[in-house]
Amino acid sequence: MSRDAMRADSVAAQKEVAYLKTLKVGDIRRGVLIPALDVGMEWICTEVGDTRWVFEGRFFGQRVSSLVIERQAELLTLEMKESA
Repeated sequence: MSRDAMRADSVAAQKEVAYLKTLKVGDIRRGVLIPALDVGMEWICTEVGDTRWVFEGRFFGQRVSSLVIERQAELLTLEMKESA
């Protein structure tokens, strides 16, 4: 499992939250969340909430991980878990 966070009041976090608010379940995102995995990686939105977004990560169609982004009072957190 990997975790990361940024201050919720940072410009990058505010842009990310604005983008996340446009997503619907089933939307696909490519390479934006984790730039090191740009090639072949797709993030399929599986859950949308007011402050929580869940994605299923697929590498060339093969499920490899899940990702949860949460907006908290002072932080925007990202937690990635490998698939079992």
